Amino acid sequence: MRLRVDFNQREEDGTVWVTMRDTGFVEDDCLRSGVAVELWDDDGDACFGTVMRVEGGIMFVKPDYSTWRDGIAVHLGNLPSYVASGSVSYAPGLLPA
Repeated sequence: MRLRVDFNQREEDGTVWVTMRDTGFVEDDCLRSGVAVELWDDDGDACFGTVMRVEGGIMFVKPDYSTWRDGIAVHLGNLPSYVASGSVSYAPGLLPA
């Protein structure tokens, strides 16, 4: 399961949170403690994590920063393209001279 989070909004225990409403799921067995998930943010940064607890429609997930991947937003025209590991991609015809 892939969850969008804000890595800058960490709880004191190091977990990040996501509302169940943002996931499109209801609270059920697939979203219980111990479930492995992929976390990503609006900048394209990502890592894996483990659901630590679910409280009242909010999941608290412990990120595994050893799996961290940087994402750099590269805008090609009006379409955003996310490129991991700091590399740069170019649309055809837009290669630098």
